[in-house]
Amino acid sequence: MKDNIFDKLWYGYSGFADSKPSAEQKEKINQAFLLKDTLSPTLSDEQIHLLNQYEDMITSASSIAEKEAFINGLRYGANFILTILEEK
Repeated sequence: MKDNIFDKLWYGYSGFADSKPSAEQKEKINQAFLLKDTLSPTLSDEQIHLLNQYEDMITSASSIAEKEAFINGLRYGANFILTILEEK
């Protein structure tokens, strides 16, 4: 992990309360598990392995995108505040 303020905020070392998954997010996760449980018995061992690899790559890509959006949001907010302060 990098030792910068964005990483500290992202990974929860900021002292701020952590967020919990919303009801909508929990529902989507449960639906995904149900779909995988339905699909898995119809697949061979090799196909299950490939599905798990696919799932890992999608999760990783999503996590990276979420962190980048978080950092961009913080930067935007900081620049917005600085712009307001400069106008006074």
